[in-house]
Amino acid sequence: MIKFFRHIRKSLLMENKTSKYFKYAIGEIILVVIGILIALQINNWNDLAIQKNQKRTYIESLIGNLEQDSISLDRFLVKSKNEYDKTMNHITRIYSPMVTADSLINIARYEFNQSTYVFASTFHNETFKTLVASGEIELFDSEVSNGLMQLNSLQEQAILNIETHNENYIRQLTKYGEKYPMLPAVPKIESPVQKMLWESINKKEFSSLFMSVVALKAVLVANGKSYNEEIKNRTSLLLRKLRKQKAQYRD
Repeated sequence: MIKFFRHIRKSLLMENKTSKYFKYAIGEIILVVIGILIALQINNWNDLAIQKNQKRTYIESLIGNLEQDSISLDRFLVKSKNEYDKTMNHITRIYSPMVTADSLINIARYEFNQSTYVFASTFHNETFKTLVASGEIELFDSEVSNGLMQLNSLQEQAILNIETHNENYIRQLTKYGEKYPMLPAVPKIESPVQKMLWESINKKEFSSLFMSVVALKAVLVANGKSYNEEIKNRTSLLLRKLRKQKAQYRD
């Protein structure tokens, strides 16, 4: 093809047809420009197709991550709700105007469970981190990308908050456990040693320490429940948006 065009130019010059040569040269330039523009457009189409496939892959991966988190959150929400109700019941009772040291001892001795299982501290954010590190989060519109950013920020904030409150609770619980028996594995079934310890405690010191333990657990449980609910709501919202976008690829 190049030889063909070269032959035409050479023939026009040899025949001294300068005006026709210039017209031909301009036409050839136009053809070259058109060819370049077509090539660029084809390249753009290819890039768009690649980006579309990448985005679809990321959407599916994000949905998978968020669905895993949603399942974990549902499980933790049930447990945190039960734990919250029990702990708030204890708070109401221990701070009642009618409470006595003996009442506190009965709660600690037969009811209060020191363990907690109230917050989903691990989240499946692998795909989100890949999107941020690669810069490909720009494949998504601002509504989704901002939603992902805000969800990740909330998760990190929640983990830090819960860890801090948990450390405070464990520290106080450790002090409590050094002096007083913990709840038996089977309530109301105590060993002779546990009974002896309960019968010889200083009620004033016990009451102060036990009330602080319950109060710290209440803060921990309440925060865990609150964060679980907020994270679940944001996770569900993002899932709906991403599933909608995924459905558009099938249309």
